[in-house]
Amino acid sequence: MAKVTIILLLLFQQSQSEITSVPLPRNLQCPSSQIFDYAGLTCFPCESTSSCGCSPNSLQTNVDCSVESLWQGNCVDISCSPEECGLSDQVASLSKQSCVSCSTEQSIVSESSQYDATSNQCTCNNPAKGPSTGSPVATKKLVEVYNGAGLPIRMDCLTCPEGTAVIGDNLYEDGHQFFVSAGRKYIADPYTCASCPDPLNMFFDTDFSCVCAEGYLLTGEESKGQTCIKNSPSISSGYSRVRFQDPTFLGTESFDFNLDSITFSHLYLKAASECEYFKGTSGNSLRSCQALANLCVMSMYDEDAPACKQFEAISQRRVETYHNQEDWKYTLPWLYYRDEADYIENDKGINMKVSFHAKANHVNILSFKLAKFTVNGTFVGIEDLTNQFDSEACSDDSIQSDCLYPVPVFNRNLVRDNKFPNVNQQLDDDLDDTYTRRFFLFDNQSGRTSAGLDAMRYAKKVVLQIPTQSENPSKLYPPKLILEYATTTSGSWTGEEGIILLSKVEYSHKTENFWASIQIMIGFILAFAVVIFGVRMNSWQSRQRTYSAEGPSAAGSILGLHFMLHGFMIACHTFVMLFFSFTFMICLYWFVFFKLQNEVFLLLPSESEFHGVTNEYYFFDVSFRLLFWCQTICVAFKIVQQCRSDIIFVDWERPKRGKTSSSVPMWRLATVANEFNRMQSKRRSSIEFSLILMAFFMLGLGQHKNALPQPNFYYNQQGKENIALAFANAVLFWLISWTFQWLWRFVIYERYINEPPTTKFVDLCTVCNISVFVLLENNKGYYLHCKSPYATSDCSMEELLDNLKREGAGHMIERGLDGATCGCQTFDFFASPLFRHQISKIYSYAMPGQHRHSSQRPNNDQREGNEISLARAELTLFLQSFIDKQPIPSRDGLRYIVREPWLAERLLSVTPAEFRGNADSCSLSTFLQSTQEGFLTATLLGIEVDLFLHDVLTYNAANLAFGHAGISIFCTYIMHQCRTFLRSWYGKKNLSSKSLIDAKFLGS
Repeated sequence: MAKVTIILLLLFQQSQSEITSVPLPRNLQCPSSQIFDYAGLTCFPCESTSSCGCSPNSLQTNVDCSVESLWQGNCVDISCSPEECGLSDQVASLSKQSCVSCSTEQSIVSESSQYDATSNQCTCNNPAKGPSTGSPVATKKLVEVYNGAGLPIRMDCLTCPEGTAVIGDNLYEDGHQFFVSAGRKYIADPYTCASCPDPLNMFFDTDFSCVCAEGYLLTGEESKGQTCIKNSPSISSGYSRVRFQDPTFLGTESFDFNLDSITFSHLYLKAASECEYFKGTSGNSLRSCQALANLCVMSMYDEDAPACKQFEAISQRRVETYHNQEDWKYTLPWLYYRDEADYIENDKGINMKVSFHAKANHVNILSFKLAKFTVNGTFVGIEDLTNQFDSEACSDDSIQSDCLYPVPVFNRNLVRDNKFPNVNQQLDDDLDDTYTRRFFLFDNQSGRTSAGLDAMRYAKKVVLQIPTQSENPSKLYPPKLILEYATTTSGSWTGEEGIILLSKVEYSHKTENFWASIQIMIGFILAFAVVIFGVRMNSWQSRQRTYSAEGPSAAGSILGLHFMLHGFMIACHTFVMLFFSFTFMICLYWFVFFKLQNEVFLLLPSESEFHGVTNEYYFFDVSFRLLFWCQTICVAFKIVQQCRSDIIFVDWERPKRGKTSSSVPMWRLATVANEFNRMQSKRRSSIEFSLILMAFFMLGLGQHKNALPQPNFYYNQQGKENIALAFANAVLFWLISWTFQWLWRFVIYERYINEPPTTKFVDLCTVCNISVFVLLENNKGYYLHCKSPYATSDCSMEELLDNLKREGAGHMIERGLDGATCGCQTFDFFASPLFRHQISKIYSYAMPGQHRHSSQRPNNDQREGNEISLARAELTLFLQSFIDKQPIPSRDGLRYIVREPWLAERLLSVTPAEFRGNADSCSLSTFLQSTQEGFLTATLLGIEVDLFLHDVLTYNAANLAFGHAGISIFCTYIMHQCRTFLRSWYGKKNLSSKSLIDAKFLGS
């Protein structure tokens, strides 16, 4: 049996009517002495056993009283068999409880019947099948005649009404146990006058075929039952042709083909004719109008489809309306909204107030009703919306009201002028949106042809959207049902695989004003970002100087690869720094005001399944991905920059008098180099602690459920996390972990337990009498002036302690570079082109044929080892002379100035004025006094904020991809391990190469 297509009409209801209680027996099982009465749906006592009216020797048969497996108990009846009655030329009565005779008398209303000994039945001598004459056949049926006591006494023949006929088994065709006429199957029954499928307008001809009365037209498919119509409808051609056309951009396989539908061919003419030539509400005209509307719905409301054309033509001729609704014409179902989409969506006709909790004069549970029709227009009834869409729904009877509000239907597959106006490409692309009233979930009738089911439509996505009013969130705009259909053909669907359906209910808030404000804010942020980018780019470009025989000059073209690469890095970093905070604040706004509200104040934007770039969450999805990849690129660039930096140690120690060798011990240099090597891959925060804390909160305490789009923190079911809430929730817990570690380190640990790593390293270098140059760029870096105020650093423990005590008492010269204030030892260093040139020359001597940024060491044979030692000695001697100005430099490029940075230089980290001028003004090197933290930018310790952001964005990206907190934590830890390994391994090689110290002296 073919599945009946369901056509549904959705209504929004504020209350639910009372239901009568019916005490059904459990499992429809009655006691042994009772039977189940399916008319009254109750158990009823068995009637007493009756006796047969035959002779005592008649054949008696015990018959079970069960009817269609519903009767229960031990009721027993006794019947008379036709064979027993035939012994006396009688037949069994219809009740089988007595034997009666065939009639030999003729009355005014009946005729005699004859006994047929072959079949033990009475007959009326009906005519056999003959040729067609166009006149009704005359037949008689058997009737049972009763006496005054109500007992059967004989069988008479009664003439059938004109147009009807008694069907005998002599009409059966070979191999069949039934007779077919006008698509209807008939079983032989001498007691019934059978009617044609359309008894008012059809009759049985003398060949027992159903034909239409004079002036009527035969319509319908013979296989489904034919009928007759008086008049042809206005549109009576091409009605069986159904077009299956799906939008190519709905993410499903695209179809565009036509079929000759046997369903449309069968239903259309009768439905269109009886609806157009309406005969009153008591006949079939109402059902025919419903059927015509259903055919239009299954044609996707295509105005060019005959069913829709016919419906529209009839609608234009109807004058009266229902409920003062202009679009709801009298006798016709309501199919279309003629108003503009904006008017429908912003209608404020729903006056009830809603809340999250039970409250006086408020509704906290919405109730919906469905009006249901079959495809032929038969009204099935009205039922509650529960799980018809495979989603949960609830009802509420706390508000006593019978007011129903019609719910608009937004059919994405609706066709207008061979286009799909409801497939919007932008959020504001709704000027041509069209709302309707009816819909279906499955259509297995339109695609049914004479060969079988060739195509089927089904609702692939069903979303019930319930928006709150912008000005008054406690009230609702009209809910709307959004549908998207897909088509499957007999060649692409075998029926064995399942069909993926999406159905959900969305409560949302209109956000036009919100996004308008966000766009303004984004404009300001972009303008601010452009300013920051320009300042940073100009600062970087101004210090890119090279040395030539003619003097210093700008390095490279403004369109050079190096310039473009660095500009891209600065743009990425600026974007992350600004938009991470901006995006987090937006998500935090929704998180706080959505999760903590008691009254209805704010609902999340609709996470539309029907939009791509127009989905309101597309902004967040793209932002999260861009932030992750931009920060990944920035961190990778900074790690590469650190691993290519020039790290130079300047040993100030002099050979002791009386020593035959002019060299100084190596242990101090190796100690400082190893400490710097360990600092390269360290972090201020513990990623392990952060991830364990995240696992405890997210997995242990289930705080990942805070991202569920539910306006509270009490969860009793699973669901899909909202990406904006998930981001805010994750960042909050990351900030808790990071802030806790920051407070512990800076407030307690480094204040009362241990010293900061920068202080320890500077003190170590001072004790070892070794200064450090760190050049991250060609002309910019940091200088740690750690020239010891002691006579020698190569001394005993007692001498060292005595030196420290004397220094603390102020009995020694103050640490710091000449010209610096307050004994400052750390400086931002801006190298002149000539200084950079001299350093590069010495490196080229130690590493001939290699670029200065190469991290590869030459073969460590005896000759190259001597060359490296000589290069290190020459480099040390040059830098000592440069710092001490001994001898006094004869060239400006080897001179320097020391000063405090200006406020703008300190706040904006811009290049000093000496380097932002012309080529001549940057011939001097510059030392700007800075904090001890500056040189840490050459290690992971100095980019802690960038690493923290990268950890957070990695976690969020993994959560977007996998949707699981455990996997996200694992991915974040793997990313951390990769960063640390690469920084440690390449950093060690670079330190060995640039400091001219063999890697064997550097620890892991």
